[in-house]
Amino acid sequence: MSSIMSPVVILTVGEDEIKFHVYEDLLCSLPFFRAALKSGFKETADKKINMPEDEPVIIAAVIEYLYVGNYTYAYGRELGTVEKNKTPPPDLKEGSFHLRVYATAFKYDCQGLVEAAMGSLIYVLQQLDGIAVVQLLKEVYDRSCGAAFWEAGKDMSAFKKKLPGILKDVYVTNGEDMKDFIYECPSLANDLLRLSVSGL
Repeated sequence: MSSIMSPVVILTVGEDEIKFHVYEDLLCSLPFFRAALKSGFKETADKKINMPEDEPVIIAAVIEYLYVGNYTYAYGRELGTVEKNKTPPPDLKEGSFHLRVYATAFKYDCQGLVEAAMGSLIYVLQQLDGIAVVQLLKEVYDRSCGAAFWEAGKDMSAFKKKLPGILKDVYVTNGEDMKDFIYECPSLANDLLRLSVSGL
């Protein structure tokens, strides 16, 4: 963990140039930042790193993880008509958030966060049903995370058992949407077919 004596680095993130102030010691636990801050680059002296391609809300989750060892779903959940004092179920928006955290953690080689975000993504998928499952799976593949997703380990077993029934219902209720998904993402369609036939 960082000490009070650690310099503060300014991260400028996204198109809107949102600024985060983070202890250098914390950032240097990740290879990308260690290379930028310790290898004689301009960032070494300036203590400033520009990250225009990243999302501020996702980088905030990475920073939170570096400080406390976990991260929070940034948007909260809509309470709607859910009973008072009961946590509403996760939705597609939450699944997308965890997937984006996963992809960014993988990009910056933050292994603990990679595992935490994948666990959260799988949890959300286990709570969803219908076309929302396929929509989120397509986003997984769109971000080139399909192989890592299916190899995520023991947490996958319950979801894999549930998936064939979900797919059957989706084909009945949303057949046209499924055709679009198959056309747009043949690798997902191939893996879903393998899962239905042999258990992936």
